[in-house]
Amino acid sequence: MRTFEIILLLIVTLLPFVKRPVLRRVQANHVLIFIGVLFALHLVIEGWRWQMIPVYILVLLVAWRIKAIDTTEPARLNFLRGAGFLGISILAFVGWVLPMALPVFNLPEPKGSYKVGTEMVQVDTQMDELFTEDPNDKRELMLKVWYPSEADVSSLDGIQWGQKIDTTYAIPYLYVSADWPAEHEDINSHVYMKKSTDYFYEAKLLQSGHPNFMDIPFMILVQSLAGTGEIDPYEGTEIVTQLVTSFFDRHLKGMQDIDPQKVANQYALLEMNVFKGDSIK
Repeated sequence: MRTFEIILLLIVTLLPFVKRPVLRRVQANHVLIFIGVLFALHLVIEGWRWQMIPVYILVLLVAWRIKAIDTTEPARLNFLRGAGFLGISILAFVGWVLPMALPVFNLPEPKGSYKVGTEMVQVDTQMDELFTEDPNDKRELMLKVWYPSEADVSSLDGIQWGQKIDTTYAIPYLYVSADWPAEHEDINSHVYMKKSTDYFYEAKLLQSGHPNFMDIPFMILVQSLAGTGEIDPYEGTEIVTQLVTSFFDRHLKGMQDIDPQKVANQYALLEMNVFKGDSIK
């Protein structure tokens, strides 16, 4: 919890039970001013949050009791007073639990050498909207996207991979490529010339304009943001997920009844060749 939240909670928790002794020494208006200033500092500096709503209610109740109480009359315990103390105790308990259970996180300031760009994007989806009365309504959402700007990076994709690393593998390998248009140079075509001395699965996701499904399989499933070509983003993600899962089930978990080739047979938009190297026994 934050500093002013803790002070407010301490005051509204303790003051209802010690208000008479306090008010015999301090004027009620001075106590109210102190609580008001503290409350204002909390709102201005820290900001309100819904987890503190029980505390805000307690602040109002305590302020009202301080203004209304007559300290010259002796305190008598009766049903109403007992019920009031019980209600205040319950509110105070909830007021302590909620801010601790759902705290405010302080994220560190960015320390990188690159600037961060941000953009608000309104996305119209084809998903049915379940929370409006219009049966034909489609779900819309706002996205705030952060991205590095002016970054000086080197790409290790496509031909550059083939130039920089040894692409011969002695283990099963799954290679998934985009379906590059005819006028676009297939920068991945030379990467895996030597393939693998074990199983090598050469897969191509048809109608995909960029290998985003391979780089970030679970990216935002919205075509306008994904830039994934003509393929439906949901179907593209489903295909790659099924393919990768079957590959690991077969070659990592040893489930011999699972075959990635069956995934290619299941989806018309997945084209795949399987090469068996010399090291296969």
